[in-house]
Amino acid sequence: MSRIILKNHWSSEEIPSVNYRSQHMESHNLLPHIQNKKTDRFFICYARYDFSTEISGLRDYLSLVIPNSYVYYDNNKLKGEKWKKRNYYEIRHSNIMIVIITPASLYSKEIKNEISLAKQRRKRIIPCKDENLAIDWNELPWNMENIDGISFDNTDTLKRKLYREINRIRKSIS
Repeated sequence: MSRIILKNHWSSEEIPSVNYRSQHMESHNLLPHIQNKKTDRFFICYARYDFSTEISGLRDYLSLVIPNSYVYYDNNKLKGEKWKKRNYYEIRHSNIMIVIITPASLYSKEIKNEISLAKQRRKRIIPCKDENLAIDWNELPWNMENIDGISFDNTDTLKRKLYREINRIRKSIS
């Protein structure tokens, strides 16, 4: 392993490179709190037809207010990447699936498949139902009547309620 030395322009002192400093601190057990932080992984399941403008704002908000989190929705993939394969990978590796229930989501075969995969993998699911939707919780097509959900009338309400619910789940796990 090579050691890179940088010269300090204001003195004759030599400064070890960032990699060297990280390795040195790691060997003295000074960085375990940085390396061992758990990352919460969220998968947001939604219908583009009626939630596409709000989704990036929701992802940005959750990433900001929930430390050490990774929030995925299907615009996070690389150009040309197989979207179904990537979505299924992200579901398998997520801790929590957030399902945004809007009129278009009720008719989406892919949302049905994603929820089914999350259930098979025993993922925690947080259903979030648009209050303007003229359907009760027990009438949803994905058999989620036994799962506590969130009702929302706008994106700001959804953000606050999701934040509260995620913190409740995190406390119950730890």
